[in-house]
Amino acid sequence: MAVSCYLGIDVGTQGLTALLVKSDGSNDDGNSNSNSNSSTTGKAKTSLKVLSFGEGSYGFVPDLPEGCYEQNPADWETALVQALTKIQKDIDSDFDSFDDIDIKAICITGQMHGCVMIDRDGKSIGTARLWCDARNQEEADELSQLFGERMPKRLTAARFLWSLKHEPEKAEKCVAITTPAGYIAHRLTSTTTTSTSEDNKIEHKLPPLLLGVGEASGMFPVRECDATSGCEYRTDWIEAFDAHVRTMTTTTIAPSSLKDFLPKIRTAGDARNNRDEHGSDQAVVLNPSILESDGWLWEVRALLTRDRSSCSGIMVAPAEGDQPTALAASLIGEPGMISCSFGTSVVANMVGKSTSSSSSNSKCPEPKNKASSLTAVDRFNAVNGQPISMVWLRNGTTYLNRMVDSYGGDFESLLKQAVEAPADCGGLLALPFLDDEPGLDIKRGGTAMVVGFNSNSNSNRNSNRNSSNSNSDGNDEDGNHRAGNVIKAAMVSVMFNLFLGTQQVEEAEAIDDDDERATTRKEIVLTGGLTKTPQTGQILANIFDRPVRLLEAADEGGAWGAALLAKYYDVCEHDQNNMGDDRSQSQSESEYEYRPPSFDRWLAFLNTVEAEEEQAFYPQAEHVETYRTMLAKYKKLLELQPLLDEVMNGP
Repeated sequence: MAVSCYLGIDVGTQGLTALLVKSDGSNDDGNSNSNSNSSTTGKAKTSLKVLSFGEGSYGFVPDLPEGCYEQNPADWETALVQALTKIQKDIDSDFDSFDDIDIKAICITGQMHGCVMIDRDGKSIGTARLWCDARNQEEADELSQLFGERMPKRLTAARFLWSLKHEPEKAEKCVAITTPAGYIAHRLTSTTTTSTSEDNKIEHKLPPLLLGVGEASGMFPVRECDATSGCEYRTDWIEAFDAHVRTMTTTTIAPSSLKDFLPKIRTAGDARNNRDEHGSDQAVVLNPSILESDGWLWEVRALLTRDRSSCSGIMVAPAEGDQPTALAASLIGEPGMISCSFGTSVVANMVGKSTSSSSSNSKCPEPKNKASSLTAVDRFNAVNGQPISMVWLRNGTTYLNRMVDSYGGDFESLLKQAVEAPADCGGLLALPFLDDEPGLDIKRGGTAMVVGFNSNSNSNRNSNRNSSNSNSDGNDEDGNHRAGNVIKAAMVSVMFNLFLGTQQVEEAEAIDDDDERATTRKEIVLTGGLTKTPQTGQILANIFDRPVRLLEAADEGGAWGAALLAKYYDVCEHDQNNMGDDRSQSQSESEYEYRPPSFDRWLAFLNTVEAEEEQAFYPQAEHVETYRTMLAKYKKLLELQPLLDEVMNGP
């Protein structure tokens, strides 16, 4: 019997990863009704074990001005072929036959907020602008003023507005926009149809593109999701966008409506295809033509043909963004959970409650809390439509790494010293601002520093301590300049900044005690580079005064999350078919009302997934108090940053 497999693909900023997993567990024969809210307690766990992974690399378009970042979509396709070729070779080597594996579904994730413009033939128009492209701050400011809420520069709609102004030749050809992951999903599934007009001209029609709700919310704001119809864009803001474009004097391109360009939104597991808005018993599947001799995936036909003659039946889930997928990969779904990832930049994603309306046509009410207007916070959605508040810090572990380099560069050894250093870092404080930090109103970088060095003879801290105990408080006989103190101070400063950002959200939610969006924060899940030194989770637990769960951060984590979404898509499609079979004989297909999977259906599914080995850390009361005292001092140091900036960088 063939092994049930799922393929996850991650279109990253500098490379693509593909991951093939096999599914073991009771979920393989489907689950209960997709809208069931019954508990999964007591059910056998489902595991997704990695069979093979492959990678492909690409770079940015060269010789662009500073701050401009673009890629050629054809490079993503080449990288995908490279990655799948590696997997195909592994399967050919490890299995007797390709018939021994059965790829049931595929899901693509990737860098959010990019802008791929697509023509009537379904092809990309030139290169694609990426999330890190800095050219549309003016357009983001325009939309912020227009909507009355802060819109991030990364928003795809802001990039499209920039293109309407500055790339009219591309805008004239554009019939749809999507993201890098959305484009790869489109290339795997979509076919254009042709017809002849009355004047005998050949007309091409592109089917609507699909996108996961988390990825879609990075293109344009999404209103509260409805339990009946799923998620939709903010129609009132789309109307405001359209009116704004029509009044612009800087462009002659005025599309009828932005909604005609945006992909249709699907929550995780929503198996409606792109041809039937009222529901369909057929999910989106691979386009067979791409595996023919002249197709762009011909080289990996053996891997992707289910019955060895065609790819019929291999489903493709709507593409999803890397941040929502990372939450899914961490098995985070319940309101109150926080996912923290420490790397070059630092991200905290905070899951909130949904206050969905019973009317699919109702406009999104003004939120009672102010989280969506805070400078450190971006709003988007989880894969099931739940609201997410994202706190993003530009200054992540880079300053920490600089300090490690200055003390010899042995990261593992020096991080161990930092963990063993006293909670108060021997009296040191650090500022990590090598670059600006918009969320904390730090206008410029160049003020990274460590303060508080002392000599033992002048240190009141050590006046009553024996020399034999001098190392216990982080001070040598000649002062507190030990590497562990310095590196820990750099680490703690980043954690303080993250705490201050998340505190903005919590304080805003607490403004109205009756706000049904307000959420009690339960625990933190830590991923990223710091997990290589697990004890850093204890420091984070003490600073946040919350339990911290540590997940191993594998390089292919994004692709694994995509494979998990592919699995869920398969389960829900199975449920949908069962529901369709159970409808009464008097019900026609047009009368049969399909409902997207509920929020709770996704949470129930997550509870069936077997987690990898993990560690848990709990707050230590004594150290919690120490960090509260340090945080008060750190806030005062932050208040001095503008003066330090003036001293170092000029007025």
